[in-house]
Amino acid sequence: MGNYSGTIRCGHCYGQGHNRAGCTKLTDQLQERWSRIEAAGYEEGNYTHDRVREQLAKRQGSDPLTGEKKRRRRKTYGGRVCGYCDDRGHNRRTCPQQKKDKARFAALTVETRASILAAMREHGAGPGALMSHDEYGNITPCLVTGVRWDAINRKEKYPAAFTARRVTDNKTCVLSFPKEVTGSASRWNTVTILSPAPAVQPPEGWSEASNLDFAAVDIFAKGGKRDYWFWQEHGEE
Repeated sequence: MGNYSGTIRCGHCYGQGHNRAGCTKLTDQLQERWSRIEAAGYEEGNYTHDRVREQLAKRQGSDPLTGEKKRRRRKTYGGRVCGYCDDRGHNRRTCPQQKKDKARFAALTVETRASILAAMREHGAGPGALMSHDEYGNITPCLVTGVRWDAINRKEKYPAAFTARRVTDNKTCVLSFPKEVTGSASRWNTVTILSPAPAVQPPEGWSEASNLDFAAVDIFAKGGKRDYWFWQEHGEE
């Protein structure tokens, strides 16, 4: 049943203010059923006897037959399994493999950013540059107003990172890296530098990847497994 009032509703008795785990009506019903089972003389090994005994023990915290206290314990099946690397004995937050991967990714990003920055400075690809955007033959001149520096990393070397304004109507747009920097041109979406920027200066810490936002990198997405990218060619040397 949908919960449209913002109040929790029990899946067993449909009452509000509690869920199935905290339903006293269900507990009372199980206790009544257990009393009937005892009166009928059912013993251990009988499915109904054992099933109701297990359910009641879980709900009230003690075995209805022996009175022994029951501790709720999560089944680990050999130890906690990490959601990142699938090894046992640690979780994602403390995963040593993830820490190594992040350090490796940061080091590779430093290399990538150094080469990209050199090309950007050589060709004047930065704020103040005039670029043309050729999209399916429609050519529009655009004035670059900024760079999404954080979007540039080892995996996303040439993202659509240039914010700009179209000269024709002054509307904002986002441009891909110009062909002068990438060394290649797309058949349907090509950016070309018409007039270079006088200087290209990234924010402090960018070249050293000290500001690298791992949460924004898809290979470190929350809840995701260790990406194949690391086994492909970018693992530890």
